[in-house]
Amino acid sequence: MCRIGWLNSDEKLLKQTVDVQSRVLGPMHPDTLTTAGHLSMIYLRLGKYAQAKALASFCRETLFFSEPTAPCRLGSGISPVESARRD
Repeated sequence: MCRIGWLNSDEKLLKQTVDVQSRVLGPMHPDTLTTAGHLSMIYLRLGKYAQAKALASFCRETLFFSEPTAPCRLGSGISPVESARRD
């Protein structure tokens, strides 16, 4: 399988993982945001720059500006992937 094929597979798997983590852990959980950050890197490698930037910005801002005493807060209830799509 060529490199693009692997990246497309990675994208699909990471999207599914972020969706499950959002439901189980919450969309603002550090693990969910870390996986979403990995997904943004896949978007970058696939040339999906707008999606990569929106998702990476969301993850960075949420991780760095969330309250350290409440890392698992649910926030808006919207998954990081959905939030990035709205930007």
